[in-house]
Amino acid sequence: MRLIFKRLEEDGTFSTILSVPLEGVYVFKFVEGDNENFDFGIDYLECASRKFLAAKDALELAPYICVTDILQSEKFGWGLTRTMTLAEGGEKCDFRFKKGGKTNITSTVLAKRV
Repeated sequence: MRLIFKRLEEDGTFSTILSVPLEGVYVFKFVEGDNENFDFGIDYLECASRKFLAAKDALELAPYICVTDILQSEKFGWGLTRTMTLAEGGEKCDFRFKKGGKTNITSTVLAKRV
């Protein structure tokens, strides 16, 4: 997965996507890891799921989609850390992956759990 995102960035695909306004797509940027805190990262700058829900006047559901990343990270061993999401008002979704690391996701949805 890391090589796919890195290759797309190196060949200019991301720059092309960022310069053209597109509806209903994810726009993201590869982040090189420091090999200590995370192996690699992906910053999502635009979210297709959020755009879809906004068009359906159901934006309040977006954080519930994002919180499912916890299950995926734990199931597949991603070691995902994320401190913000577009769905919860962040400037981006800051995915950081560390193979074998613990899942650490901040979410307002989790804060509401009883």
